[in-house]
Amino acid sequence: MRSSRMHQVHGVAGARREQEQHTSFSVGSQQRIENQMNILHTYATDFTAAISFFSVATNDWFWQASFLVFYKLQPNADVRKTQLDAWCSLVVTWAKHKNISQIDVTEASTLPVFSNDSIKRSLPRDSINIVLEELAKRGNLEWTDKSKRRGYLFWRSAGEWGQQIYSWAVSNSKINTVCTIYELNQGDDTQSCEFHGLDTDILVKALQSLQMNGKAELMDFGDNQGVKFL
Repeated sequence: MRSSRMHQVHGVAGARREQEQHTSFSVGSQQRIENQMNILHTYATDFTAAISFFSVATNDWFWQASFLVFYKLQPNADVRKTQLDAWCSLVVTWAKHKNISQIDVTEASTLPVFSNDSIKRSLPRDSINIVLEELAKRGNLEWTDKSKRRGYLFWRSAGEWGQQIYSWAVSNSKINTVCTIYELNQGDDTQSCEFHGLDTDILVKALQSLQMNGKAELMDFGDNQGVKFL
């Protein structure tokens, strides 16, 4: 009889300890998730920190193994906003560092920015679509067709690129001078400029923004295209 009561006491005590451990684990896990998301947001929103956070030397662009939760968009609105902020910053930083100007949605899931083979984690296709739509809302992505299959990635807006090009034109006495597209993105005079080597389509969009503001006039020369700065 005494033995039976002892078993009951130990059973109740064991259950209580198990419940306390489970509660402690749940609280601890939630705290770790919140800490991870805060760190994630800090790194992803700063370009310099992001570069050091990734293994650039080996061309590996993935999050460290402790950030497993990052690959699953959370239902909580505040947490999801933090995740989307981090994802958008990550994609823009990756695109800038790798000089990626276009993205194909059908191939997006194979891009290293959306997966980490070392921890066997990747962002699901539907979540990738959510991130891309968020990038479009923020002006960092422009769809090339109504089907939203392909899009241009902007780490600078077309207007910002245009202003940078125009500043170069002013500094180099190119006002009222005609330059070809090739001269702008491949010429010797622009080698020190950030827009040197820029995707031709994005360069043209930048020049179109200048044209809309009366600062440039696009010209066609048969198979070639140029611009006159005003």
